[in-house]
Parts: sequence; structure tokens; C-alpha cells
Amino acid sequence: MNMKVVIWGLRTTRHSHRYIHEGFYENFKIMGYQVVWVDDREANQKYLEGSNLVFAVNIASAHIINNPNNLYVTHNFDNPGFTNSENVLRLQVWTNDSNGVEVDSSVALYNQDSRTLYQPWGLPEPESTWLNPSKEKGGTEYWVGAVWNNSVNQGNQSVIAQYKSALKDEGIGFRRVGGTRWLTKSGLSPRAAYRLVNKSPLGSAVVGQWQSSKGYIPCRLFKNVAAGSIPSSNADFSSIFSDSGIYNENIQNLVKHVSQISSQEKIERVHLAQNNLKPYKYESSINRIIQVVTAF
Repeated sequence: MNMKVVIWGLRTTRHSHRYIHEGFYENFKIMGYQVVWVDDREANQKYLEGSNLVFAVNIASAHIINNPNNLYVTHNFDNPGFTNSENVLRLQVWTNDSNGVEVDSSVALYNQDSRTLYQPWGLPEPESTWLNPSKEKGGTEYWVGAVWNNSVNQGNQSVIAQYKSALKDEGIGFRRVGGTRWLTKSGLSPRAAYRLVNKSPLGSAVVGQWQSSKGYIPCRLFKNVAAGSIPSSNADFSSIFSDSGIYNENIQNLVKHVSQISSQEKIERVHLAQNNLKPYKYESSINRIIQVVTAF
């Protein structure tokens, strides 16, 4: 594909979705594409001239325009100028509600009728940054990211309380640290986050009830595996990691099981899991997107 790539919006804005735009931007560069990343400003409409592949999200789309010569990849878009447009691919996160045909060896599905590609967000960090599992069992479990909830109970606050209690029963401490998505001094670089997770005794990706019931696959799961942890959770992600993972909806039993894994078994499980992780790298996601949009 010879089109220039434009990542539209969130260049200098603090938001969780900025992490996704940054991941696409960095991986397109690594893959050798001509790519620019600009903020959602009227002055930047010049970057939409010509023939481009444009990535955009609803929360940063006040000034985007639909140039019919472009191909657009949009997330949660409600902009009327793009509704039912034949040059637009809708990109949605894969859940149990997704429907369509298989695209490749991943869980991704494409619905041609709605021009929607369903796939997990995946992992932006390149394979060269992944870590081998630590042979030492640390005494502190590092949770990189948020502990939260909202009015419709979609968060993880209650389940994290259970997780902390179960860790304590096994003599393991818990410490939450700032996530990699923040544009602040309290944020962590991906490398620093990987190192903390790598020395955590479990590195589990426990999720709240809403995420579990929807089958939503958190980015934390992919990142922790890349950091050298066994894929483990209170939700079942065997569709991604097959037999390499440990899943138990009872968090106390989950913590007990993972904390008792031998170093050798951990190494074997992590190496298998990291091989299963490859279809969920951003590079793989980009190739799926290009496969679909070039068939328009």
C-alpha cells in the first residue's frame, strides 16, 4: 500500500486512547510507512489532502473532513459526514458480541455488511522489548494502571480489593503504580512498566464483572505476557493463549495456583504464551486493517 498514513487527533492530549494512536504511529514508522500524527485542528486539514489512510476516534474528530480519495479507519464514530460512507472502515474492540468472518489466525472478525473489523487492541511494543520470565519470585505485585469504577459498575475496584486480599494471604504485597498512558511525570515508560511486572510474582490481569461477561480483552493481559508473566486472570482468555494460561473466576484460588507455579513451568508457559501473542502485535493489527481496507 503506497498511501500516506495520517493518525488524526490526541497528539498532545492526555487520554487513554492516545496510547492507541501512539502505538499505531510508532508501528507504522517501524514498518516503513510514511506516517504523520496530528492534533484535531482545522489547520491540520491540509494533511487530509491527496490520498491517505486516516485513523480517527470520536473524541478527537471535531475538525476532521471526509475526503473521498482517502480511506478512513474510525473508532466509535458518530460524525454524520462519515455515516455509511464506502471509504470508511469501522474499527471496534472484539468482545463476545462481535460477529463476522475470520480474518486470520487471531480472534478478529470482519463484518462486511457494516464494514466493521472487530479485534483486540493488542500490544504496541515490538518483540525486541519483550522480557524472559524472571526466575526469582518477588514479594510485591505491581499493578500498572488504574483501579476504578463508574456509575454502571464497569470498573475493577471491587475485584482489585479481592485480589489484594488473596495476595496478602500468600504473603505478597500489592502496589499500584502510574500507567504508561499518562502525559505526566507520574507516568511510566513501557520499559519501566515491563520491569516492574517482570519482578511481580504473578502478573495477573484480573478484570471486573462487566469486562469478564463481555469477554473484553484488556491491554494489560498482552503487556504482562510480553513482560514475562503467565497469562492468568479471573476471566477465561484461552481463545487467545490456549493452554499456556491459568484462569479461575475464584480469585483466591487463582492467586494460590499461580503463586505455586515452579520456575521451570513458568518459563515454559510464558514462552508458549509469547508465541501465541504474536498475532496481537500492532504490526499484525495493521496488516489486518490494510488487508480489509484495500479490498474496498
